[in-house]
Amino acid sequence: MRGQCWLVVILSAVMLGCGKSEATKPAESKTTETKESAPAATTPATPANDALTVPPAQPAAKEEPKADVILPPSDPTPEPPKNGSVDLTGPSVLSAVAAKDNANWGTLKGRFVFDGPPPKPVKIEVTKDQECCGKYPDELVDESVAVGDKGGLKWVFVYLRTKDAKVHPEAASGVASEIKINNRHCRFNPHGSVLWAGKQTIVFGNEDPINHAVKIDPLNAKNQAINNQLPSGVDVKYSFSAEERIPVSITCGIHPWQKGWVLPMENPYAAVTGDDGSFVIANLPVGKLEFQVWQEKSGYLAAKSDWKRGRFEMEIKPGDNDLGDIKVSPKLFEK
Repeated sequence: MRGQCWLVVILSAVMLGCGKSEATKPAESKTTETKESAPAATTPATPANDALTVPPAQPAAKEEPKADVILPPSDPTPEPPKNGSVDLTGPSVLSAVAAKDNANWGTLKGRFVFDGPPPKPVKIEVTKDQECCGKYPDELVDESVAVGDKGGLKWVFVYLRTKDAKVHPEAASGVASEIKINNRHCRFNPHGSVLWAGKQTIVFGNEDPINHAVKIDPLNAKNQAINNQLPSGVDVKYSFSAEERIPVSITCGIHPWQKGWVLPMENPYAAVTGDDGSFVIANLPVGKLEFQVWQEKSGYLAAKSDWKRGRFEMEIKPGDNDLGDIKVSPKLFEK
């Protein structure tokens, strides 16, 4: 009887051990299934319409300029000509060009000096567009007699009067096709200009935020009169068909104080003095030539006693022909 009881105990223990073993098998199977299915859970689902979502293209990176690239200035200075160039201190029609035969060409230069204390600038009365023009009281002055650096007389026109003078064969290549006259701070800039009629065009610009106008009344009937509106940021072009014997005024119909001067010539031999009163006329034919001098306040400028009606003759020689400092008496402007 006791032996049967021990047999029952042993069989119960065996059966209990098998039960625990079988109970652990599902747990192991569940762990394995989780490990195998993990990669599938991280894979993005494909959109139902099979469309692909493409990220926006990144803008191309802006290429920085190379260190060895030299950009030209906004207002480039003309490259000095070869073979004996000259420095142009005031506006001139012709930039000096290389002379094919230096023995046949010469340069005339000089400097007009106000012979006395410089006159005090007279301020202009601004009667229109005060919000703009009223900002520049130091710039808006009477420029009819303007004295600049070291007593230099500005805006004196010097030009060839001799007719049918030989023109340098390379002159046309030394002349810009356009000249610019800007309305800037309610004045014409520059105040005086020269050009070669038929070869150069004037471009009138307006840098001010207000409207201007440009009015020209030529003396020569071959040239057309204009009176055009000039809105801010707009350019107006004008060409002279023929030369004028004296400079022609440029005015603004909106702002009565605005005035400038332009001299069209049938050749490139004209210049107007700059801030220091200097001028240069390059590549003139050698020989005796007659020149005209004109200034807006005096008209024909007889700076010397033998310059009748502002005219003088000079024997142009090869190379530089320097008039030196030409003293201008203040009495010539007393009108």
